[in-house]
Order: sequence, then C-alpha cells, then structure tokens
Amino acid sequence: METQDKSILGNGRLQKLPIGIQEFSKLRREHYLYVDKTKQIYNFINSAVACFLSRPRRFGKSLLASTLESLFRGERDLFKGLYIEDKWDWTKTYNVIRIDFTKVTKLTPAKLEQSLALKLDKAAKDNGITLISQDASDKFAELIEQLYEKTGKKVVVLIDEYDKPILDRLKAMKETEISIANKDILGDFYGVLKGQSLYLRFIFITGITKFSGVSIFSGLNNLMDLTLIDEFADLCGYTQKELEENFKPYIEALSTKNKRSCEEELNEIKLWYNGYTWDGETAIYNPFSTLQLFVTGKFETYWFDSGSPTFLIDYIKNSVVGTDQVFENESFSKVELMNFNPDRTTTTALLFQTGYLTIRKKIEITLELDEGMIETADEYLLAMPNREVRRAFAQHILLSYVDESEMKRIISTRTSFVKAIKQNDFELLSQTIKDVIEQVPTCLHNNNESYYHSILLAGMAAIGFKVRAEVTAGMGRADIVWKFGKNRVIIEMKYLKSEEKKPSPKEKAAQEKAIREKLNKLAEQAVNQIKEKKYYADYKNNPEIKIILVGVAVDGKDKIVETKIEIV
Repeated sequence: METQDKSILGNGRLQKLPIGIQEFSKLRREHYLYVDKTKQIYNFINSAVACFLSRPRRFGKSLLASTLESLFRGERDLFKGLYIEDKWDWTKTYNVIRIDFTKVTKLTPAKLEQSLALKLDKAAKDNGITLISQDASDKFAELIEQLYEKTGKKVVVLIDEYDKPILDRLKAMKETEISIANKDILGDFYGVLKGQSLYLRFIFITGITKFSGVSIFSGLNNLMDLTLIDEFADLCGYTQKELEENFKPYIEALSTKNKRSCEEELNEIKLWYNGYTWDGETAIYNPFSTLQLFVTGKFETYWFDSGSPTFLIDYIKNSVVGTDQVFENESFSKVELMNFNPDRTTTTALLFQTGYLTIRKKIEITLELDEGMIETADEYLLAMPNREVRRAFAQHILLSYVDESEMKRIISTRTSFVKAIKQNDFELLSQTIKDVIEQVPTCLHNNNESYYHSILLAGMAAIGFKVRAEVTAGMGRADIVWKFGKNRVIIEMKYLKSEEKKPSPKEKAAQEKAIREKLNKLAEQAVNQIKEKKYYADYKNNPEIKIILVGVAVDGKDKIVETKIEIV
C-alpha cells in the first residue's frame, strides 16, 4: 500500500490521509485511508429507491455521492476488501447522472438556469446524446429518458449539495430575494424526478439544510429522509470505534508528541472534535477537523474556520433567539429541526442543520389527544457539539460586538479569571468581569440587559470556559453557570437603564456616585435572588464543590459595572 513519505507528526511512514479528497475512485486508487461506510450504504440502497441526507459542510457528503457513483457504475476493483464487495450484484450496471451544485454558478437566477443547462448538455454529450430542449428542467427530463432509451439501463441520479444556490445567497441578508428565486428554479428542476420513475433505479440527494417548499420534498412521495434515522446516524463522520481502529498510529504519534498517554490523548480529541449526534446516542467525530489534527498535530478550530459563519451570526443577532441561548440546551420537534424557509428564518433549525448545534438527547413524549387518543412523538434536546464549535462560535459572536483588539484583551483575561477562582480573590474576579464588559465600545451601547448578558457569556466562552446560560435550577433559571474544576460560579445580571440627559461637568461626579449606589444595590439584589431561588441547589449537597455567587449590575450608557460576590 502506498504511504506518505513522512507524517507531520514524525511517526515514520503512515498511510495518506484524504484531506480534500472527495472522489472515491481517486481515494481508493491512490491508497488514501478510507473508513468503510459501505455497510450503511448497502442498507439504505436496499431500503428505498430515493433518499435524502442532510449533514453539515465538510462531513463527507460528496465522498458518499462519489462512492454511490462508482458502485452503480460497477467499478468492483475500487471496493476490494470493503463490506459491500461480496454482497453487491456487479453484473448489473446503471447510467449515472451526478450533479454537484458546488460547481454550478448561482450568482443570479438567470446564471443558475444557464449553468444547469450547460452541465446537462455536457452530461448528454459525454454519453453521445444531443438534447433539443431549451430550459434546464426540460433538459433534465430529456436526458434521463434518452439515456434509458439508448442503453436499456435504468438511471441513477445523484444530486450533491442541492441547497447551495439557496444558502449562498443567504450569506448576505439583503439577497434573500435571490435565494427565494433560486429556490423556485430548483423546485421546478427537482420536480422533474417525480415523473421519471419508470426510468430511474435510485435517487440520492444531499444538502446541508432541508428547505420547506422545495418540490423535491413535496413531489417525491417515496423519498426517505435518512437524516434522523437511527440506523444511519454514523453514515458520515467517525464513531469512537472507527477512530481508534483506523487512526491508531496517528493517535500514538500525537500522544508521543504531546507527552501524554493514548487514553489522555483520546480524551482530548474527544473534547475538541466529538459530540455530533443525529440519534442522541451515536457520538460522531467531525471528519474534517480530525484529519487536520492528525496532519498538523495541533488542536485548532479547523472546521469552523474553513467556512465563514457571518450569515449565521447575522441571523442570530436579528432573530428572536438571543445570542446567549445558542449555548444552552433547547428542546424541539422533528418538524422544527428539519424544515427551514429562507423567507421565514428559523435560527435554531439553521444552526442545527449547519452543524453549530447538535442533538444531545432524544426524548419520546406522549400526547393525549381528544377522545382518549394517545400519540407519541420525538423531541430533541440540543446543545453545541464540542469545544471547537463552542470556542470559535463564541469568538465570532464576540467579534460582532467588539473589534479584534478588544476581543484579544478579553481573551487575555483568562489567567485573571483562573487566578481569582483558585485563590478566592474576589476583588480580582470582580475586576476581571468588569474588564470583559467594559471592552464594549461606547458607540455600540445597547439599552438592554440581554446584550450585556451576551457579552459576558460570549466572552467567557471565547476564552474557553464551560459556561451555560438560562440554566433551570432551584425555583427559576440562573443567568449564567460557569463550571471550572470543582467550582460552580453562578452569575445573575441586572441592568440599570440610564437617563439620556447629559449632565453638566459639575453634575457628572454626583451622578456617577448615585449610579454606583444604585448598581451596588442591584448587584446585592442579584445575589439575594440566587439565594432565594436556590439556583445552587444541585451542588449544595456535594462538599467537594465550591459555590460562588456573583451579582453583576451594569449601567450600559456610561459602562459602569458593579459586582457583589459571596461563597455559599
């Protein structure tokens, strides 16, 4: 087997890692490492004639589509040694139409239509067919029929990243109209498939999102959505077993480099890149970041940094879901998670489908209907998947409030936070909290408590701390809970709305003094609220846990912050 000349990790000759390799034939012929997913492929091919799969970007959807192409074309040599090799009927081959929307122009509806038409004309030419239809939808139908009539073989249609022409235009909120127009064009295009069942052997469609109103979902009555089916939860990405079996030499090399045991190294990799689930049980590693780690030997936010989350941040800031809420568990139905409409934005669905939130737990609920009828349904508890996403997402949210220099100063407060907690230095803790909030430029002042709540939460998450927002506890919900070792820091925030009237120079000192007095009272009220509502109840009976109560009061206009801190 061909190997790399030398691993970045310095572990001698290791098998090549498939970073950026999306073609199954290239991967297999050039002996890149391949984690065998053909058992899952075999199972869904035999379960349905049309399938849809939603997974985040860079999770292996294109490689999956390419694998199906090689399989249906009968390229048996590529599957040597894989699960499916002795189970597939290699005597049967099929015509394959594969459309990759990452390679289709989609700047405007007209260019999208033109680009689709050109792709179909090329596919026809490659098969010795000339299309006479003019628009893309008619060309698509004609190509399917002509391929079948010419060869007598049924057609397999593989559509990769079907939603890219819609999502790409969502990156700029002002272009939502273009996104909707592109959606309409695609609706007509995919609608062709419904009337071609006589000529089709199999349909497979991938995307990041599942847009409501696109006729691929309303027109294809037999379309199986694999996204949340338990059996296919591990179709993309790596399970713990797959990681340990396929990447053992890399794990050993990384542990040697970092002077840790393999078990310690595996725990670190798990914290950074594991945590995705589509059934609430089967934990999946992000394949892109995991491969990057084994090449560079460094723990970084590879997946997050490989694609700009700007449009997601814009959605969060302009939606009813507060920036603090994306760090906390939320429960949603399947319908809420799996349908997204660009002209009626559902932030949580978009965050889930794009990989910034994942399923933490699936809960079966019982609904009692009229006349004694009982119905069961699944609810999904969501959370951010891992350290990579939490840290990078928090930093990007923070950058939407402060500039880069202020963010760097906030991140530099990490040492102060740690020192304050370890040494019970509450004066330092108080000053560090103030430093984070006071980095917000005066020009960005927002007369809203949740704004400053978000700043503190995002700042602490960006630093790398494990923080949760709106945590149900005792007789209410704690604003922020920070878990640090055996410490639990419970933070309650209060906001003092400032008067817009500007004081004279003589009045300014007196006014600031009065504001500080009010803020001190509010901070004390915040601590009293924590105690009265027993937000610390879950930790009170554990003698090993130190509970620290923090009341934070903010006057945003003049950026004045006061705190009250106690140990329970």
